[in-house]
Amino acid sequence: MRRIVGLAATCLLTSLALGACSGGSNLINPQPTPTPVVPSVTAEVALPTASSGPAFIARGPDQLLWVTEQTGNQIAKIVSSSSIKEFPVPTAASAPLGIIAGPDGSLWFTEFAAGKIGKITTTGVITEFALPPGATPANPQGITTGPDLNLWFAEAGNRNRIGSITTSGTVVENVLPTPNAKPAFIIQGPDGALWFTEMGANKIGRITIGGAVTEFPIPTPNSQPYQIVVGPDSALYFTEKNADKLGRITTTGSITEFSLAPAKSAVGLVLGADGKFYIGDPAANEIAQVITAPLTVNEFLIPTPASGITGLTLGFDQKIYFAESNANKIGQFTYF
Repeated sequence: MRRIVGLAATCLLTSLALGACSGGSNLINPQPTPTPVVPSVTAEVALPTASSGPAFIARGPDQLLWVTEQTGNQIAKIVSSSSIKEFPVPTAASAPLGIIAGPDGSLWFTEFAAGKIGKITTTGVITEFALPPGATPANPQGITTGPDLNLWFAEAGNRNRIGSITTSGTVVENVLPTPNAKPAFIIQGPDGALWFTEMGANKIGRITIGGAVTEFPIPTPNSQPYQIVVGPDSALYFTEKNADKLGRITTTGSITEFSLAPAKSAVGLVLGADGKFYIGDPAANEIAQVITAPLTVNEFLIPTPASGITGLTLGFDQKIYFAESNANKIGQFTYF
């Protein structure tokens, strides 16, 4: 295991769009450097609004990065470190969380506290769609684009549903078999179905676009599965927030678990361009690099203490960008 302080301590990029410390990459016209480097945090850029609570990041159709600001109640567009535009969500205290580029050229996001799905154009025009009323909160969290070109989202509240919404705003909700499953994040799988984590039920779920649900129990009790991505081997991988593990599930439902020690926690998850997994470890304030065969875990320190790392995404330049919820920053991690 290696712990390495990022270059950002001495070489903060003057522009998030310019890879000045690492040989030159550009988010708008990506030209990844082939030069090997020691993995490290190469930039941290503060958001304009104080205590905005950046949560998750998505690549936009405009070749820029977009960020949900959970406590700031805004969506941010990062043009460069000196040009960050923020767009207020019309509903107050909506707590925007998950965000994804939609099939219509807009970005779509969940409003956890408001029980709505939001759409924002690349010029910043926001439209909101309320979820059907119910006796319990919907609390939509993760969101993804499905094979049917609808947006699919996980309702993490007690309503216990996976929902979909068309780009024109028609909502369909599917009740999960296990009560209090608390689905968190969702992704399109390689088999044409949607796969999601169930934090409350300790299961991985699969739903077809027709609404048929299958659930697969995770061997470790109370593991709290969280983020989920498609791996390089056409299996799905997920973090186990409470067990400090990385899980792997095949499309037939076979589950394998990998210990992430010495990592202390496992939240955000992304597959790097190098075929390795990168995981946010907020307890240690580090980014964990994970190779599953043979199992190897390397950790790299985030320069800002107690940054509160949450969502990670792969940038257009193939570098990893991550939200620092406590530090109110967006970080850049260079690994090649």
